[in-house]
Amino acid sequence: MALALTEDAVAIRDLVRDFAKREVAPAAAGWDAADALPDAPVRALGDLGVLSLALAEDAGGAGLGPMELALVCEELGAASAVLGHYVATLAGRLAVFAAVAPVHPDLAAAAGGTLRLAAEAAPPLARGTDGRLAGRVDPMRLATTAERALFTLSGGERLVLVDATAPGVTREGRGGPLGLRGADLGALRLAGVAAEELGALPAGAGVRAVALTRIGLAAVAVGIGRAAV
Repeated sequence: MALALTEDAVAIRDLVRDFAKREVAPAAAGWDAADALPDAPVRALGDLGVLSLALAEDAGGAGLGPMELALVCEELGAASAVLGHYVATLAGRLAVFAAVAPVHPDLAAAAGGTLRLAAEAAPPLARGTDGRLAGRVDPMRLATTAERALFTLSGGERLVLVDATAPGVTREGRGGPLGLRGADLGALRLAGVAAEELGALPAGAGVRAVALTRIGLAAVAVGIGRAAV
């Protein structure tokens, strides 16, 4: 069975390929040397509408699917592994966020590239008797530059949003399982931090988010391999 790309998919691929060649590839080595992903390329992708491609239309996205995300991540991965990684993992975070709070201003900011969003990669956190969160989450995705972080609470699939710049949030170390320079894979330690409760996760929302992230990361790997040939 032959699978053909739609005209929209081809247009998206070509748009991102051109952007990656012009704006990403020439600067990627500098990002690696500085061990940091700057704001400029993330904001540029937000301006192009690339970061919100897989978001539902009622959440301000294009309502496209895994194929388009994979095309984007492959092209970015061929130019910069760390930027491709960020876009792939962001897709999953945005999907979870939008499933619970589709009109939240921080969702729009993250999808537009003007706010860095992290998400937990650990068992759910517990809320203390005072209603505040405490504990250590490791690893976080881009934790050392994140301005907001999403968590699920233990005892139920409830999503909360934390201001990662608030008092009581400590950023620990760098590095992580992927070994990507500039990816800011660190940990966040929370000590009596207030959280905004967003609501309960709908059935299947977490599964879709994980699937989007894994598809995106696999496509980044394809792009890295393509660039190495």
